[in-house]
Amino acid sequence: MRTGTAVAAALAAVVAGGGGAVAQPPAAEATESDERNDGYRLRAWAMFSSPDEDPPAAAVTYDPSLVPQGSRVEVEQRVADGRTTITLAVSGVRPGHTFGAHVHTDACGARPADSGPHYRNIEGEDPSLANAENEVWLDVTADGRGTGRSTAVQEWTFRPGEAASVVLHERATSDGHEGHGAPGEAGGRVACVTVPFGRLAAADVPDGGQGAATPAVPAAAAD
Repeated sequence: MRTGTAVAAALAAVVAGGGGAVAQPPAAEATESDERNDGYRLRAWAMFSSPDEDPPAAAVTYDPSLVPQGSRVEVEQRVADGRTTITLAVSGVRPGHTFGAHVHTDACGARPADSGPHYRNIEGEDPSLANAENEVWLDVTADGRGTGRSTAVQEWTFRPGEAASVVLHERATSDGHEGHGAPGEAGGRVACVTVPFGRLAAADVPDGGQGAATPAVPAAAAD
């Protein structure tokens, strides 16, 4: 069994959309366990900042009235036996507000659209593919202190390099029922956190030690 733990204040930079600016990665740690059971855990965290920073911060807010600068986000990914569990936690956001939240294909950038579309396990433009089984929906409602937590479990794993961020939207995600919008819609993008989803390359994981590691995920493509 090969087990390695990599803890770094910042992982390798991720290329964001919108002019090719290089985004600062979040503080993160990742653990890769026995490859025979496909075990993997990633935890990334950051504080939301202005999208005008240069280089862009790992987490940006486009609507400080809902997600103030300085509020915190944490994303955890667990992979085991072909199943993916994603947990989202926020603090310091608007109390009582419900945010739609989804995994997106590209890293965050200065523009809300830079994070690209929702990640889909089965790719395509058919509206029926917009559902909580084929995408990662992480809608979260903040309590009276502005703290919230949500979890999604999927019976699949991400394709390498094709999932790069979690986006918070202005309202809960529509399931497509009449009067609630098209499936997957959740209004404008109010905040985004770049997350280095994916496994670590074996060569980047020290044997029994700690150190900086580069995820086995290529830089996200710009829109």
